[in-house]
Amino acid sequence: MATILYNDRINTYNRMKVLDTKLDHRPTISAVSEMAELRIRNLLCFKELRSLNDSGIFLYEHPLIECMSERVELEKLFKTNPSEFLHKYKSASTSLRRYEGYVKKKREGHEVDDRSHLQYYRNLISTVKDIISNSNEKN
Repeated sequence: MATILYNDRINTYNRMKVLDTKLDHRPTISAVSEMAELRIRNLLCFKELRSLNDSGIFLYEHPLIECMSERVELEKLFKTNPSEFLHKYKSASTSLRRYEGYVKKKREGHEVDDRSHLQYYRNLISTVKDIISNSNEKN
C-alpha cells in the first residue's frame, strides 16, 4: 500500500507540474479545479506516508486506500470474473453520473448524503482504473 501511495504522490506531482505551466499561460476554471484536487490528493499521500512512518499504521483517508478491503475484493474479481468486474465498473459509473446530477440539483435534505455518495463513487472509479492500469503495466 505504501508503494501505491508513493506512486500516486509522484504521479500527482508530475501532473501538477504540467498543469502549473498551463495555468501560467491560460488558466481555466477546470484547470484550477484539477490543480486543487491534485494538491489535496498529494497532501493526503504525504499524510498517509507520514503516519505510516511515524506510527506504522495507515489513516485510510487517501482515496486509493480508503476502501482497501473493497480494493482487494475488486482485484480478486478482476482476476477471477472479469465480466462481473466490468459490470461493477459500469454500475459505479452510472451511480457517479446520477450523484453528480443530484449534487448539481442540490436536492433539499440530501446534500450531505449526495456529496458523500458522490465521493464514494469517485473513489471506487479511481480504484477500478488503478487496478486496470496496474494490470496493463504488468503485461
